[in-house]
Amino acid sequence: MEGEQQQRYYDLGKSYWWLAGKYRIIHDVLLGLLPKGGAARLLDLGCGPGNMLDFLTAHGVVFGSDFSADALRFCRGRRHERVFRADFHRLPLRPSSFDVVTAIDVIEHLQDDRQAISELFQIVRPGGHLVVTVPAFMSLWGDHDELYGHFRRYRRGELRDKLQAAGFELVKLSYFEPLFLAPLWLYRKWKRLRPKRGGLAQQDDFVATPGPLNALLTEAIALERFALRYIDFPIGVTLLGVARRPA
Repeated sequence: MEGEQQQRYYDLGKSYWWLAGKYRIIHDVLLGLLPKGGAARLLDLGCGPGNMLDFLTAHGVVFGSDFSADALRFCRGRRHERVFRADFHRLPLRPSSFDVVTAIDVIEHLQDDRQAISELFQIVRPGGHLVVTVPAFMSLWGDHDELYGHFRRYRRGELRDKLQAAGFELVKLSYFEPLFLAPLWLYRKWKRLRPKRGGLAQQDDFVATPGPLNALLTEAIALERFALRYIDFPIGVTLLGVARRPA
């Protein structure tokens, strides 16, 4: 992708309701896991333009990895220097290297997600954590998934089995964004009926949203973080997994 596309994704991650609300949930989860004192070693796998790197930087020594050279170039242009290119099926990292690893909307892009999760297990230190999010339910499959190179959407049992098979202990496994399940299903069915339009920005699901509505929807998603501290949602558009490597 070109620099303009990376800038678009970075801006979407900061302000677009769907992503901004999601990141606030993930940040809340991470605050309960990150070691105090800023001495942790942290990795964001699939860092893209660096939205998660911005948050993690305040909490330790932060590394980012992506397969896209354009994404890494964009991150370096924003002074994230500890970024590197890697095949996530074979990570060029020493075992037990990181206290916390994040993989936010990443493993659905990988053909062999079991191998990738096994690689993640190896690089998390004993007692450390992995935080993943993935899109939920194949019934929600749409052209957005195809445009962004997804291989699958997940159910809770599938992600649980793959994390546990790699050796992780589950700390939390919950869907979120449940209120958007029916609207997204209807929207994607409607999209299949209309003619295809131009480039990526005209075909994906990031529809321009008026400012006040964008702010309202962002808060509606972000408020879920308070419930997620205590309960797991049985349905939702996105699936969150928090896993621990046994000490």
